[in-house]
Amino acid sequence: YDAPHFVNELYKEADWRQKLLGISGELPALSRIPINTRTTLDVPMIGRSEAVANLEKIQGDVLISGQPGSGKTYIATDFANRHNGLFVISDDTTKIANELRQKTPGVLLIDDIHSKETLLTNLKHMRTQLKLDFRIVGTSWASGETAVKTAMGIGDTSVLRLRELTRNEIVEVIDACGLKGATNLLKREIVNQSKGKPGLAITLSSLCLAGDWEKVFNGDSLYDLVTS
Repeated sequence: YDAPHFVNELYKEADWRQKLLGISGELPALSRIPINTRTTLDVPMIGRSEAVANLEKIQGDVLISGQPGSGKTYIATDFANRHNGLFVISDDTTKIANELRQKTPGVLLIDDIHSKETLLTNLKHMRTQLKLDFRIVGTSWASGETAVKTAMGIGDTSVLRLRELTRNEIVEVIDACGLKGATNLLKREIVNQSKGKPGLAITLSSLCLAGDWEKVFNGDSLYDLVTS
């Protein structure tokens, strides 16, 4: 048997993978990829240069605040890639502690931190208990900002609030998704439905690319997204 044969067998067989290589096959607790990535489209950052610059100026723990679809996770991912950052995608404190010792990230990112108060408390405790030097960057809906600031122990100067993009900037986002040749009517509908939120524009554009342009044009896709 050649090497590719064993690679394929080990990929499929968890027991042998564990016995021979000591690899469990479980998802890590800390990952460079956020768990709630909504699209696989590779779209450049548009209209957020000022936000990125302001984020660089903030010291210590940071909260990125904005409406759903405003691009909070996108900016957090960009920040993580440039600052040895990892997303916390598990609430297993033992796994998190072990991976903190092993990977020594400079930044830990918590998506939707407004719904993860216990995780935040545990991470702050680990940072003190294990004498580690990582920053915490959380993303939150604007409605949960006040409570999160208190839980994180930060003030207004440590909050990055994302503005809505202009209509022209949303058109740039749509074009970057691969819909540059779409009709003006369809583009206008996506712009109207997005309401300045680039993440929502990308989601609607990806649905059009998948063939659901009629549902997007009629507003059915937006209704499904809002009610899901």
